[in-house]
Amino acid sequence: MRKIHLLVVLVVLSFSTVLQAQSVKLTGSVVNSETLEAISNATVELVPGQYKAVTDSKGLFEIKGISPATYTLIVNYIGFEKFSALVDIKSDMNYEVVLKSGGLSTEVIEINRAIDRETPVAFTDIDQGTIDKRMQGQDAPLLLRNVPGFYAYSTDGVGNGEGKLLIRGFNQNYVQVLINGIPTNDPESNSVYWSNWGSVSANAQSIQIQRGAGSSLYGSGSFGGSFNILTETPGLNRFIGLKGNIGDPKNTMYGITVGTGLLGKFSGTLNVERKIGEGSRTSGRYEGLNYYLSAAFLPAANQTFKLVLHGAPQSHGYSYSNDVGYFKKFGYVANSAPLVSRDVANLWDAVHNAQPEFTSQYRSISDGVRELADDNFVNLSHNMFHKPQVELHWTYNLKDNSTIRATGFWSAGRGGGSSINSAGTVWGYKNGRGVNGIRVDTLSTNYYGSEGYINSFGVFDTIYTKNAYQRNSYSIHNQTGILASYEKSFGKTFRLTGGAEFRYWTAEHPGYFTNLFGKNSVTQRYAYRDTAGRVTGATFNRAVYQGDINGPDYDWGFDVFGWKSDNDPTYNKQYRNYNGETPQLTVFTQGNWIYKNLNIMGSLQYVWYQYKLTENMPSENAIGQRLTLEQASTMNLQNEGPVGDKFYMKSTDNRWYEFDLVRADRSRGFLQPKVGFNFNATPNFNIFGNFAHVERFADLGVYYNQGRINTDAEDEKSNQFELGVGWNSELLTTKLNGYYMLWDNKAASIQDQSMAGQPGYDRNGFRTELIGTSKHMGLEFEIGYSLNKILPVKGFGVRGSLTFMDNTWQTVLSSVLTDPISGKRRPFNTSALDQNGNVDTLFFDELEGTPVASGPQFMSSLSLTYDHQGFFGSVDMSFFAKDYILDGGSYMAVKGDWVGTDYKNRELFQSEFDDQLPTRFLFDANFGYNFNFGKKLPLKGTVVFQVLNIFDTEYFSSADRYGVIPGMKRSFRANISLGW
Repeated sequence: MRKIHLLVVLVVLSFSTVLQAQSVKLTGSVVNSETLEAISNATVELVPGQYKAVTDSKGLFEIKGISPATYTLIVNYIGFEKFSALVDIKSDMNYEVVLKSGGLSTEVIEINRAIDRETPVAFTDIDQGTIDKRMQGQDAPLLLRNVPGFYAYSTDGVGNGEGKLLIRGFNQNYVQVLINGIPTNDPESNSVYWSNWGSVSANAQSIQIQRGAGSSLYGSGSFGGSFNILTETPGLNRFIGLKGNIGDPKNTMYGITVGTGLLGKFSGTLNVERKIGEGSRTSGRYEGLNYYLSAAFLPAANQTFKLVLHGAPQSHGYSYSNDVGYFKKFGYVANSAPLVSRDVANLWDAVHNAQPEFTSQYRSISDGVRELADDNFVNLSHNMFHKPQVELHWTYNLKDNSTIRATGFWSAGRGGGSSINSAGTVWGYKNGRGVNGIRVDTLSTNYYGSEGYINSFGVFDTIYTKNAYQRNSYSIHNQTGILASYEKSFGKTFRLTGGAEFRYWTAEHPGYFTNLFGKNSVTQRYAYRDTAGRVTGATFNRAVYQGDINGPDYDWGFDVFGWKSDNDPTYNKQYRNYNGETPQLTVFTQGNWIYKNLNIMGSLQYVWYQYKLTENMPSENAIGQRLTLEQASTMNLQNEGPVGDKFYMKSTDNRWYEFDLVRADRSRGFLQPKVGFNFNATPNFNIFGNFAHVERFADLGVYYNQGRINTDAEDEKSNQFELGVGWNSELLTTKLNGYYMLWDNKAASIQDQSMAGQPGYDRNGFRTELIGTSKHMGLEFEIGYSLNKILPVKGFGVRGSLTFMDNTWQTVLSSVLTDPISGKRRPFNTSALDQNGNVDTLFFDELEGTPVASGPQFMSSLSLTYDHQGFFGSVDMSFFAKDYILDGGSYMAVKGDWVGTDYKNRELFQSEFDDQLPTRFLFDANFGYNFNFGKKLPLKGTVVFQVLNIFDTEYFSSADRYGVIPGMKRSFRANISLGW
């Protein structure tokens, strides 16, 4: 016991000795790089810590009381580029700073951003130089490499609007995406649609990824992490630039940049880009226009206004998953989304005299009005959307060492996504019986052409569209908000931040039957109670008709404000129509106490939200009440439609049904505490740790429950612990951290095909439900090392990362284990397969201890980099494993071969099953040159060449319950930017 006491005393004494280490001072000067004249009133700051100074009339500065450590020295002055350098201060030091003209300090300072060796969270910064070296035109998540705990992919392969990201296994619905500090997740579902933010991806200045709840101060989106983008700021000098991009597969992007330079106290920049791209999968078409305006006004040295306007009207086709046999037959570029060759589409229009107006019996499919049409294909399932956002940022630095920041913002989203329903079967198997991990299936139906899409008029006209209809799900929404904060430093030891963020969102969600392919009507099925009020499982059919919304036809038109639903009082051209209203408020405060080398952070947020849902017509899965003939006669029902909070519907056999329209209002509030510490034990070595409790309002799918409001839906919650260490020196930078996270009331999609189309389930038997608690734990490691002192050639370095996760279901809620009426075990997935490929229903009570499908749970990367005298390049290797396909560890065919034919000459496919996607090694490379010819020829720019997936490896990047999703094929890109 004495030895333990002695050890504790020694540790405490050592800790105290470090804290009481002798302080030092930093002195220096700041001069103009061109004239070497002194610059007065420049701000000088050391990070981490509260070390700040302002240069005097001779350009000199002095900072006293510094604890010996490694700091980032930051110097700012209006009209010059920001200076940033790593300095190792062990004793009194003098440092000369040379500022280059050309920068304007109008950068948005985002209070959620973490600071190295100060903020106690795990994060990674990607600067503009790194972003500029990536493949231009991609969704922002696919610009990143070598980030531990982070995984990104796209269903089209290359990231044209369908990018997805996961952080520590949390999908992007649980990651707070911030653009210049403004939350962009859909307030109703917390979804992120990267196709809306093409201009942001193209004009990103820096990106910070925080893993875990992190230091986010407002909103409830930072559940599993945050993805924080800052966009470009205006420049000091007048500038005209051109940029272009070509690639294979097609990735044509060209645009112009105009900068006003500093005009008195004003500076502005306008970027406009046109993009036409193809995914690495068939007909993964993208067409869009990016526009980005940034204007800054500096009324005084301590005050900045910045106006930002950006938008990206676009249209892009979807790329679908499918079984492995489909891709083995047609290649990993194949796409089974509803698409048809352009020749077939033109012929169909000509044969049926199809017209673009929705009032025409045959509505055209080749004119691009509600389809994505190019020279080769017509994609009948696609998305078109335009979501401009306006931001006004104000920063005011007061004389008492405090800062006021405020941001007002507004956005308006208009557009929708189309789909094909009840299409004739063109691909299908007769499944065999699996044994020893092998199953042989018989291809019973195949009407695809040789490349996996429909290229036959007869197939399209008489099979595929015979009973099919096209639907378009629209979203017409507006969001307005304000974010304000006050930050004050009390001496050098304490910094306090407080503020609030408020958002108000309204949305209309009509859904139309936009094309019935020549049919006068189709039927929509609804469930009902009989006249005695009993739910018997019986359904009735309602006749619905072709219709559409008022809005732009196609592609990248600018009709933002003209969208509105057509006059449809009976709603017999629609399959859904409801309005959402979501105000959300966060009040927050955070304190940072810094004593010598120790920083302790504590924050508390109160989040309140309200969701109001108003149906204008019943959900497809609502339950109606069948009226007696006497009731219908007494009510004198003549026309379908809403009456007050009821909706009256007539079946095809002339019976009347009454539905209750949802009028739901839900509001909740919760506290989110976060605490952490960062201790810079030596000038190079630091330790950090944190704890966070975060909550998130219940998923809309859980609450709305396919039209049956779940008033008992609980909010999702998470308790998170993290501990990490870091080393930072001139040659070596490395970080290692571990985390443990519990996710309570986790929602997931379940499937019970026996309930398909029944109340509470969609037509495929899916519903979203609160399941239980999952555990997310892991280790993350990243390293960067300069080879300048090892190799005779300067500029080489290595980077690497390693991630190991263990994400499993820990407990299941008792409320979902058994059916409340029958008492029987409830199935989680009735389509689950075992290791032999045979159906083996997975029940809720079997989930505990099984994997959570959450992307690769083992990832590693290694890069050789070069950056010297304008030349740069890298060769990157990535490895992914432990990628569980489905929750519960259910199996899926991930390998196989076509092995011949049966006695009827039908093709046979032999499948191999696994609960994980195959591991994959991927190699990428890029190289380029930054050039600047100087004053004699004022031309500067960047040239970049890239090859992604160098060896053209065929692999699957993800999967869902419908099949596997191919990853990117080999892709070439060449980017050039020129400026005068």
